[in-house]
Amino acid sequence: MIKKIYLLFVFLLVLQFVSAFSVGDFFNDLKNNPDKYYVLCESENLEIISRANSFANSFDLTYSSEMIENKNPIAIIISPSSFMEYFYYFENPFSYIESKQTDEVNLLVLYFINQPDEKILNEISFAFDYLINDGIEEKNNYLIFDENGIIPSETFGCQGFVNISIFEKNIFNNSRGIIFEDECLDEKTLLKMDCVNELKFNSVNCEKGCDSGRCGNAEESVFSLIKKWTLGKSISFKRVFDIFKINLVLLKNEI
Repeated sequence: MIKKIYLLFVFLLVLQFVSAFSVGDFFNDLKNNPDKYYVLCESENLEIISRANSFANSFDLTYSSEMIENKNPIAIIISPSSFMEYFYYFENPFSYIESKQTDEVNLLVLYFINQPDEKILNEISFAFDYLINDGIEEKNNYLIFDENGIIPSETFGCQGFVNISIFEKNIFNNSRGIIFEDECLDEKTLLKMDCVNELKFNSVNCEKGCDSGRCGNAEESVFSLIKKWTLGKSISFKRVFDIFKINLVLLKNEI
């Protein structure tokens, strides 16, 4: 049991460092290797297609309505889209930009919520102008925006966030009143919220299946118990180890 808890603790620490890739990093690599990148947009709206083409031309990139193998996409996702599941995104009540690095590709996603075409076009124009003029120096990997401006990711900081295990659904109501929560993408894949200086999501493979925003496990994790006993308050490492010892005592009593 101790070994399981230790491995889970190490896994969560490693998870925090996965997929960290800023918008600036993305564009720096694009500038050095333009032949490895393209703009991906799936739309039947001629004006959206025209603007996406112009955006691609501004960086001398290929425009495509289909994924290109072995190339890194700037993906323009307009909900609903058949690309959403492939890129591990689900519908949110806001539009945003996120950069991400996986084993296969460097990825920049511009996600636009389902709304009237005029509003989408306004947001697209704003986002494209921002990336063309300012985005190359951007150090964040997650930006929320609308047609009136960019909300930097610092606004979506970690104050009040409690990072719990993959075996319990995480729900976070940030300072702007927007609720984020873990989601199951399919029967085996969890999109888990994480917050280290800024809010992020990581995909996790659930060995025992994913249901209701958490991985299935017969045993309740020590991190879930810590969250319940502290009511989500910030706690010191000393307090964590005190609770850890209490938890071991309770487990022994149950056996």
